[in-house]
Amino acid sequence: MRLIVILAGAAMSASAFLNWMSAPFAGGFTPWDALGPVLGPDAPLEVWIFAGTFALGALAALVALLGRGSGLIPLLAGLAPFGAAIWNQFQVNDALGLVGMNLWDFRDGMGDTMGQMMELVDIGFYAYWISAVLLIIAGLSGGGRRRARGRDLY
Repeated sequence: MRLIVILAGAAMSASAFLNWMSAPFAGGFTPWDALGPVLGPDAPLEVWIFAGTFALGALAALVALLGRGSGLIPLLAGLAPFGAAIWNQFQVNDALGLVGMNLWDFRDGMGDTMGQMMELVDIGFYAYWISAVLLIIAGLSGGGRRRARGRDLY
C-alpha cells in the first residue's frame, strides 16, 4: 500500500500541471493555468480548497515516502476532491437560488453537455480522480506506513 500512496499522491499533485482538457481550437488547459493568476491572499475560498487538494496529495506521498504514514492522511487526500466537488455543487445551487433557479432545472441538457465535455478530457483529469480513489482505498486499508523490520531500532 505504501507504494500506491506514494504514486497516487504524486500523480494527484502532478495533475495540477497536466492537461485536464484539450480542445482542438484552444490547446490544453491545466489547473495551474487557472490557479496561478488568482492564488493569493484575496483568492476565493473555492480556489484555496481546490489548490489544497493537490497539496494534500503531495503531503500523502511525502509522508508515505518517509514511512511515517497513517491511514488518515491518504484517506483525507482521497476524500478532499470529492468533498470539494460536492461543496462546489452546493455553492452553485445556492447561487442559482438567488435568481429563483435550481441546478435540477438544467438536468435535461446536462447529459449531452457532459458527454461532449468528456470528449475533451485529458490525462490530468483522469490522474486526479483515479489517484483520489486509490488514496481512499489505501487510506481505508491502513495507509502508507512502512513495515517494521527486525533490524530497525525504535
